[in-house]
Amino acid sequence: MRSFVAIELPEDVKARLAGLTRKLQAGRSIPPEYMHLTLAFLGDAPLDRLEDLHDGLSLLSLPAFELTLAGLGTFGPGPRTLWVGVLAEARLGALQKKVVSLARRAGIRLERRRFVPHVTLARFREGEGGAALPVLAAHGAFSLGPIPVDGITLFASHLGPGGARYEVLERYPLRSEWH
Repeated sequence: MRSFVAIELPEDVKARLAGLTRKLQAGRSIPPEYMHLTLAFLGDAPLDRLEDLHDGLSLLSLPAFELTLAGLGTFGPGPRTLWVGVLAEARLGALQKKVVSLARRAGIRLERRRFVPHVTLARFREGEGGAALPVLAAHGAFSLGPIPVDGITLFASHLGPGGARYEVLERYPLRSEWH
């Protein structure tokens, strides 16, 4: 099952982010309900491996924290993706490393790539990426936060002609500071 582990964003944050891409002349904006911060893309993992990962995530005992979104950027030539960045936060890094470790312990093979925390806002086909430039110019210094992070979510990703559709498989709370 194609899946990933991510931080869900509050509705008000997703609405603000959707406002950044409302005037794009090309490309495909990510629907607000699908905006998230990916901690680990699991690919097409077998169900038994996802169950093992679920067991590990259920025992997760890391503290809740806050993060701040800051700055817009792009990935790929053209570019292919418009995103909003996340300020470095030690607890976010620790959480991401723990999720990756649990996924590998469950036997899920992950791509080895540096963690660049971001929220994808839009995707572009070849030749459409120039549509990101006015958004970058107008909102490049965008900042929003602090945003509470009190849990993580295991999602299934179903590919279709209109793009991916995400389904929540399970939510895992983080520890409140006062416990």
